[in-house]
Amino acid sequence: MGNLTAEFFFFVFISCCGVLQFVASYRRLKGISFFQRTISGYLFAVLAIAGAFCWFFIAENRHAPGLEGAEVFALFIAGSLAAFIFTACLSSVIKRKLHLSMEQDNPGEKPGLDSLRRMTYFQAIAGYFRNKDRG
Repeated sequence: MGNLTAEFFFFVFISCCGVLQFVASYRRLKGISFFQRTISGYLFAVLAIAGAFCWFFIAENRHAPGLEGAEVFALFIAGSLAAFIFTACLSSVIKRKLHLSMEQDNPGEKPGLDSLRRMTYFQAIAGYFRNKDRG
């Protein structure tokens, strides 16, 4: 893995982590947020996105030929997938006590992204398979 390849991967990874935290704060998705307070999520998002952009584009001249289109696409997919997995894992560890049972709170609620308002990603996945086995 070349230096530019690794740097681009980490640029995408850090930026996507920032975007995921921004969305978690904006939509009040406590299950994938790293933070208790919404403002902390927004602050992290701005610092991560702006910091990654400045580090990648301003710190070094990126106008020289480097990665090809297919490489950029593959690195973007890999970096964004890694950011999602990292966010799901870290937030599930941080917020492991967040779980509130879907059946007790809202018996008619369908599983989906809104379940991340009350539970972590892995708790939502486990609940989906638990309910799938019953029905």
